[in-house]
Amino acid sequence: MRQSLFLSLILGVKFLRYIGLIGLLVHGMPVQAQEEKYLDDKPQDVYNPTTTLFTTQESIQYNQGGYKAMADDMSISGMHRFTFVQQYGNKLQNLGNNGTAVKPIFYTLPERIGAISGFHAYDIYFRSPRQLRYYDTKSPYSKLYIMLARFGSLFADIGHSRNVTPHWNIGANFRNIMTDKEWIPANPPGDRNVIAYGLDLFTHYKTDNERYQLLAHFLVMKHRVRETGGIINTITVEKDIPGKGKQKFLYIPYVQAEQLLKTSMRNRLREKAENSDTRKRFHLYHQLGVAEQLWVYHELGMQNKRHLFNADPLTNSLAENSKVFLGGEASNPLEAIEATTTVWNAQNELGVKGDWQDLFYGGYYRHKNIEFKHQ
Repeated sequence: MRQSLFLSLILGVKFLRYIGLIGLLVHGMPVQAQEEKYLDDKPQDVYNPTTTLFTTQESIQYNQGGYKAMADDMSISGMHRFTFVQQYGNKLQNLGNNGTAVKPIFYTLPERIGAISGFHAYDIYFRSPRQLRYYDTKSPYSKLYIMLARFGSLFADIGHSRNVTPHWNIGANFRNIMTDKEWIPANPPGDRNVIAYGLDLFTHYKTDNERYQLLAHFLVMKHRVRETGGIINTITVEKDIPGKGKQKFLYIPYVQAEQLLKTSMRNRLREKAENSDTRKRFHLYHQLGVAEQLWVYHELGMQNKRHLFNADPLTNSLAENSKVFLGGEASNPLEAIEATTTVWNAQNELGVKGDWQDLFYGGYYRHKNIEFKHQ
């Protein structure tokens, strides 16, 4: 009887020891997990390209899906397309150098209804309000896009953006275009054909449920193009013209670039010929949801353009009997030319929009004011 009692006591003690050991293991597991959590020194990838988002005014205004992740726009395709003409699918034509005056090869419809200034040769070098990106960043975001070419030519697009609050973002973009002359540069390298600097500041605010959103930006940029002034050779030829006898004609032969460089200064029609396009712009867009499928919006845009063209007198005596037409009036080519055109325009647009099943509808009223000043 004593042996069985003693044996049961031993079994009971051992059973309690096992229960205590299991309890210790159970209570020890969270402690061990906590220790591993605090002792883990691996970097945590909290912010990445999928948490940095961007949108545009067009996406918001036309209900096209709102934000997109930067990860969806980080491909390296098309890096060989350096010039703007190449980036636009070779559907543009310029003056042979990146940053010079450009026009579309095919006819394009106007983007806006109403009066326009007519100065569009440098439009693609100015970021339009619909192209500007607005961000939603969980951490400060910076972009650096630089393309280098020969003779010190470059294109740089640098930006920075960050969230002040979860619903308010601010940022800035800086753009620079530098292109050297590829034909008869006077002082190679560093003889700039195109010099452009631009800065724009932007902000985006939205409420918790995105019922109200505001987009605004301010842009200031100057695009300056220094032309060669034209080239001319001293060779002239005589030809018989029926009824007029022999007439002298200017003959410009093709010569090697090295020979032309040596005589470029004395063979230049004008020592200086340049034009510039300076723009200051303020743009505001905001919208308010008044019902489930109904929004009202307001868009305000104000812009001041200043176009400047100046040229030195013609230096070649062969041009004494020629005429230069500027603004429909003939001027003396042996005198300096300086013309300034200032275009100021402002527009207000008030509209309604919404979605009905798979259809998007909208209507708006727009008022536009445009003023020209020519000197």
